[in-house]
Amino acid sequence: MSGRTVAFLVGILGVLSFCGVPSLAGTVSLRWDPSLNATGYRVLYGPSESQYLPTPLYDGPATQTIINSNALAGCTTWHFVVVAYNSAGSSGYSNSVHGWTRPNVSSVSPVAVQQGSLGPVAVAGSSFEPGATVEIDNSHAYLENEGGSCDAQCNCEIDLVATVEPTAPGLRPAQVGTFTVTVSNPSGLSGTRSQAFEITMDLSRFDVNRSDTTTRDRLDGKDLVWLSRLVGSQESDATYDPDFDFDGDGWIDGRELSYLVTHNFGGCWDGAGWNVAACPSALQQGG
Repeated sequence: MSGRTVAFLVGILGVLSFCGVPSLAGTVSLRWDPSLNATGYRVLYGPSESQYLPTPLYDGPATQTIINSNALAGCTTWHFVVVAYNSAGSSGYSNSVHGWTRPNVSSVSPVAVQQGSLGPVAVAGSSFEPGATVEIDNSHAYLENEGGSCDAQCNCEIDLVATVEPTAPGLRPAQVGTFTVTVSNPSGLSGTRSQAFEITMDLSRFDVNRSDTTTRDRLDGKDLVWLSRLVGSQESDATYDPDFDFDGDGWIDGRELSYLVTHNFGGCWDGAGWNVAACPSALQQGG
């Protein structure tokens, strides 16, 4: 056998699956186990498991690939298989996986909601497969799916109800800031949009001293004293009180003191903010 090369047929092809490799919306990410003796792999696709198109989407030595969005129409179920090959021949088909292309999240409306809110939110984009789910990377903001659909041009919308804590006293508030929204199709492919959804602070929560009816709805020294007693506590501490955690970061610290003092300290609640002009005339004059 000296000087001769013997090519063995490739072995059984390993499992094909979608993978979570970050990629552009409208694409499909695939990976598969290597096959014994294989020198290359071809990814075939088609509209059904019995109808694969002759031109492969990928032909090369790697065991994963990202299929470009230009090759695949959105809002369409595509079926994929892999064939391993070497100079002696090729394997049979791998298992088939199917699904829509990776979702594209184009917008969220409204773009901002306040702590304590409960209301509708719409997420728009393309390739939102039936049964797709929506998540926001804030553990105290909840999105309940109310349904959705795509039109003939693959413009899609999912309608949700957003619940942003605190919805009652004693509940940890949702952290304020801008957050990523993720749409995940049942196939496992997902699309994200960063800084798509903002949670704003509920300024009315600054009036932490509610026991004294004479100063209720006014920011004064009593509020400052009550808050100061808890400064330095965090969520894991027995002294932590979520009603004093204005920004929802799990800490009661100097930021809370700053929020209270710099937002019209001495002002009264006018329904939207703290305003000295909203106080009774006696309080405006220091009475």
